[in-house]
Amino acid sequence: MALLFLLGIIIFVFQNTSLVIVHFLSWTSSEVSLAVVILIAAFAGAIVTFLLNTIRYFKVGKKLRELAAVNQGLQNEIDKLKAQRAKEFSQEKSQDTTGKSGVEK
Repeated sequence: MALLFLLGIIIFVFQNTSLVIVHFLSWTSSEVSLAVVILIAAFAGAIVTFLLNTIRYFKVGKKLRELAAVNQGLQNEIDKLKAQRAKEFSQEKSQDTTGKSGVEK
């Protein structure tokens, strides 16, 4: 996708080589090639996109670390409950074994 965008910019730059004057707020440039203006605008857009995606990446990473910690806590709780259940099961089994070895009817 990025290569298609780059190809489009290159074609557009080679087809638009005329000189233009850029007006922005109260600032006015001298005559500059339209190709330069296009490249600067594309580069500025890429920088803004990169910065916004970086902020999003850090937010997602933070949330991922939080969820991983919660998940680890829940996994520890599951392991404790499994161990407790196994202990109770072994105690019940040992009680059944000692109860049967006693008096026969």
